[in-house]
Amino acid sequence: MVRRRTEQATAIRQILRRQRLTRRVVVTGDLNDEPDAATLDGLRQANLTEQIHRASTVAGPKRNGSLVDDQFGDLSPTMWTHRHRAKGVTRFALYDQIWTSPDLTVTAAHVMRRTQISGDGSDHDPAYIYLDLR
Repeated sequence: MVRRRTEQATAIRQILRRQRLTRRVVVTGDLNDEPDAATLDGLRQANLTEQIHRASTVAGPKRNGSLVDDQFGDLSPTMWTHRHRAKGVTRFALYDQIWTSPDLTVTAAHVMRRTQISGDGSDHDPAYIYLDLR
């Protein structure tokens, strides 16, 4: 897996280079590694910066549509979008990431916290950014 993820990040860098894409670049997805992982060095070498690690959380919708503030923020000292429980241990990770080129101004980054720690149909919370494209 480590080799595959490293090759994927390298492939992104090579595609950007071949297409001569250096401005207004956004790479987003479930990258299955933390932003500082060596497997993602290809993204850093493409001069991209991960934005969600500095995010704040926003209220998430309950099933009835009402919004509930983050009830789980104190479960981990760092920002997270993914949680996994196995053998009685819950791990939190920032696998869902948004990487941008330096010319893009990110005005805000957020993770919408689910209202339940389990049973929401996903083990990932949505992440998003606001960009100033002027």
